[in-house]
Amino acid sequence: MTRRFWTEADRDEVRRRYPHERTADIARDLNRSAGAVFGEAFSMGLHKTPEFMRTIHGAQLKQAGTIVWNGPVGV
Repeated sequence: MTRRFWTEADRDEVRRRYPHERTADIARDLNRSAGAVFGEAFSMGLHKTPEFMRTIHGAQLKQAGTIVWNGPVGV
């Protein structure tokens, strides 16, 4: 596999879309792996918005004190 360097245009696209879109969708559009997009977003200090994380495409966030199969969350 050939290493592809990130162009400024690619970084701008990640910066614009990463907080509120699925990483897999961004990766598909940029012809990169989801891991590569995640890694670049991490290196740029980007995070998913809480609103995105609450959507069906984001993770299900648990409130502190919620009991899950492996014990209480955030307690």
